Amino acid sequence: MHDLIPAQSYFVQSLIFEILGNLPLSSQVAKQVVALWQYKQGNGIASRLGHLSLSERIIYLAECFENQYCNGESEEYLLRRILSNWSNRIAAAADKKIAAALADCLREEAFWQDLKENRVQRALEQMAPDWRQQLNIDDLEKVSRSFSLLIDRKNPYTGQHSQRV
Repeated sequence: MHDLIPAQSYFVQSLIFEILGNLPLSSQVAKQVVALWQYKQGNGIASRLGHLSLSERIIYLAECFENQYCNGESEEYLLRRILSNWSNRIAAAADKKIAAALADCLREEAFWQDLKENRVQRALEQMAPDWRQQLNIDDLEKVSRSFSLLIDRKNPYTGQHSQRV
């Protein structure tokens, strides 16, 4: 998304707001989604990683890590790349404490072992609060409209598809 021209960037941002407005989300979740998008775009209030809330920074770093780890790279290569690239990026973004903690964590064999055995995922799933909620028919329709909006606007070939189906 970094190479969007300003007009495209504005269009995408307005689409995000429109979709979020249709979903039955808390305002806190919606604000975090927008802040992360603005950070990735390089515009808005969250132009530096240090401007994001702690939970937004954790989500961003987890997303970056997942994208790199899931590429099937060796642990050694990934560790070297993360320690050099991430530590510099995070430290430059005025978050030296998180960079240092991340570097310490990545050097521990137990960190990688937990990832291989999926223990962390299971533990997090057990600790996570139950965010499920009962939706009434109006809320389900809002979710449906949001996905339809995304599909219709994604490209010219799928435009207006949901209206024909």
